[in-house]
Amino acid sequence: MSNSICEKIIKEDEKLKLLNDIDEINRNIYKYLVSHYEIDGLEIVIRKKDSIETIFESETNLDHEYKLIINLLKSSEAKIVFTIYTDNKKTLDVLNENEKHIHIILEIFSQSLYNKLLEKSISKLTLIDSVTGAYNRSFIDNYLQKILDLESRENKKVAFLKIGIDKFKAVIDEFDYGTGDKVLKSLADVIKQRTRSSDIIIKIDSGDFLVILLNVINCENTILIVKDLIENFGKTSVIVDEAKSSKLYKTICIGVSIFPDDSDTIDGMVKKSDIALYEARNLGRSQYFIYKDEDVNSIDLF
Repeated sequence: MSNSICEKIIKEDEKLKLLNDIDEINRNIYKYLVSHYEIDGLEIVIRKKDSIETIFESETNLDHEYKLIINLLKSSEAKIVFTIYTDNKKTLDVLNENEKHIHIILEIFSQSLYNKLLEKSISKLTLIDSVTGAYNRSFIDNYLQKILDLESRENKKVAFLKIGIDKFKAVIDEFDYGTGDKVLKSLADVIKQRTRSSDIIIKIDSGDFLVILLNVINCENTILIVKDLIENFGKTSVIVDEAKSSKLYKTICIGVSIFPDDSDTIDGMVKKSDIALYEARNLGRSQYFIYKDEDVNSIDLF
């Protein structure tokens, strides 16, 4: 491989390093291989000890007659597998003739790709609550505004559900923090099971969650989801004592506000759902309250 070709590859890799989107990095690698080797398709897979994840498939059909597979070890934990497809025997011959060069090229490109994947993994870890697996408050600061902007542009409504475990502090006082974590995880599991994968679950503080239902059809539909969450969590038990098979049942209250009807800002929506939760708790256990200016008591939570 000549110095001039190496310089071009390094320049191309420098461009990849400037990209923040993993899909865009993958597309640029694909375009490079198409322009230099006239390939028909590309698949990129991350293989780990316990999982296999396809991170890129070119839009063209991957069911081609010929293929060249290149495995690159990026760490003791992960391997990147590039599968290059073609229907042309001459192209396959060229690929085989240049396999060592292609391997070097993809080795360079894949390092930039792998570094970006690591950045994404680390970023995700900083946004995840370790006990429940839900997002933490950092998600609100970093990502929620972008989501709401998109929903607003498409004239979609978003429901904010502030969910509080009734008398959660009493669980800690009577049992321990371990039991409290079990209750929190149990509630997070119920929320995940009873909402869509596109909805957002955020652990706010000690016993509270904020659930964001995207593209809600209407308030009535939201109420059905709220009632379902209250009912299903009320039926969910937490094992307190394994030896005695002692079980604990808890209940939740939910406060609801609707974006952009109640507010067009994140702070406003969170505050309105807080107020609605306060009103729900005033009604007793296993209650919900839909925020309306005319129906709430005059309180200031902040």
